[in-house]
Amino acid sequence: MTGFGTAAPWQAWLVESKGWHMIDEIDLVGLIALQSDWLRVCARLEQFADRLPAELPPCEAATCCAELRRLANVPQDAFTQRANRLFLTHGMGDPLARSLIRHVASQHAARIDHVYDLIEALEPGATAPSRIDADTLGYMLRCFFAGCRQTVALERLSLLDLGGDRLTAGARMLLADRIIECCEAG
Repeated sequence: MTGFGTAAPWQAWLVESKGWHMIDEIDLVGLIALQSDWLRVCARLEQFADRLPAELPPCEAATCCAELRRLANVPQDAFTQRANRLFLTHGMGDPLARSLIRHVASQHAARIDHVYDLIEALEPGATAPSRIDADTLGYMLRCFFAGCRQTVALERLSLLDLGGDRLTAGARMLLADRIIECCEAG
């Protein structure tokens, strides 16, 4: 390395030729921000679940549904896309990386299915006969946010494990802090 953290030209070539680079915070912040959005919507839905059997005010329900739709419509699974780029390019993927990435992708798909079930249940203006009872809604909500939090924690733990020695100190600290955030959220 040369001064101020810049790599010498031959070092940059070596890294590029192997398809390997250090993983810095900048490589993770977009994904961490998206995961934090999921955790925020979980917290909001948990507050609603705690108030059941009271109905969610229509404006609050509309806001929750809009946020769930926005998150569900993020192009492709952000974790899978980022993890593939970091760990499976240039033939560097090992069986553990492939398995973890596939497992997280399946968890993400299940989360998206649950999102649309919740939107249908929470959608303002739903007619009374189609509304589900408070116990069923509470169960749906708790399953959703518990599963969502577990998936986010798994994503973060996977990045920490797969990143290994490639994580800079800042990236490792960012992931550790965000894993703590998941554990403390429930």
